[in-house]
Amino acid sequence: MTSIPRHRPAVLALAALLGAAAPAAAAPEPAGPIAATLFRQHRVVLVAPDTGTIVSAPTGIGPTGLVHVDDALLVANRGTGRAPASSLTEIALPGGAPRSTRFVCENCAPTSLAIDGTGRLWLVAQAHRAVSWLDRPWEAPAGTVLVPWGWPTELAVLPGGGPLVVGMRATDELAVIDLPPERPRRLRLDLGPGQLALRPGAAEVWVGTQQGRVFVLDRDALAGRAEPEVVRTRAQVLDLAFAAGGELLLVASASVPGLVVVDPATREVLAVRPYSEVVTRIAAEPGGRRVALAFDGRPEIAIVRVGRDGALDELRRLDLGGEPEEMLWLPAPGGTPAAREE
Repeated sequence: MTSIPRHRPAVLALAALLGAAAPAAAAPEPAGPIAATLFRQHRVVLVAPDTGTIVSAPTGIGPTGLVHVDDALLVANRGTGRAPASSLTEIALPGGAPRSTRFVCENCAPTSLAIDGTGRLWLVAQAHRAVSWLDRPWEAPAGTVLVPWGWPTELAVLPGGGPLVVGMRATDELAVIDLPPERPRRLRLDLGPGQLALRPGAAEVWVGTQQGRVFVLDRDALAGRAEPEVVRTRAQVLDLAFAAGGELLLVASASVPGLVVVDPATREVLAVRPYSEVVTRIAAEPGGRRVALAFDGRPEIAIVRVGRDGALDELRRLDLGGEPEEMLWLPAPGGTPAAREE
């Protein structure tokens, strides 16, 4: 497979990214960096949430989806209308050096990535209305499953062998693919079931729709053996993410001025927390109580502590140099930190 040559940037060491000197024994371990794709600038940035230090790495054209696997960050490059990319960039962790950018499919416009329990990589081939899988070293699809009744958006793989859940837009039906890959099954929910979040510690995928409802799908619901539970948020869902280790679900909306806070245990809306700007993306700190929020049309993100009742305490703003398309908060270098309080 041909590799697209890239100029190697001056890459900072992880010590510089997360705080140069080793912390004193009593100090908390540094948090992992936040990865963000800058679609128009064709790069990914890794930003330290406590210091704002940034490492920048070039990608293919139009980077979108992110997934972390072993010592690498994988980036799906969708391309633009005039310059389709259809490539995959691999970035070394923890340092942030780009290893390669490879074409993986012909004008397929990959948007979202997921890794299953076997280490197989799944990607949304949006322009082909399909989902493809790649085995290491992730150079070319080993197979493809068509989902032709809508436009696939996001992926989620339930732990313990699947199934694979495919978010969709321009339809009211989700796609469910049993593993090993079989023909997709349609699951009718609501218009635009395109936003997905896996609940930590539970075999559940939560699905946000354009109609202001969030569906809770366990294995029985995904298999059609039970009706899905529904949380009515009254919010046209732009993104959703579990915070505080899964204690709370945060829902970003185009129709509600703030974040909708849901208790996953009771399936009830706890509160609507007002915010001064429209939140478009949420990335939760692994094992912690903080989230990163991105805003419509803004080149910066906010680091916010989430209280046990869903109260939001903004700690700082960090300038990324561009509006993020997607974000992923990576684990700390030594593993997942304990919940942090500031």
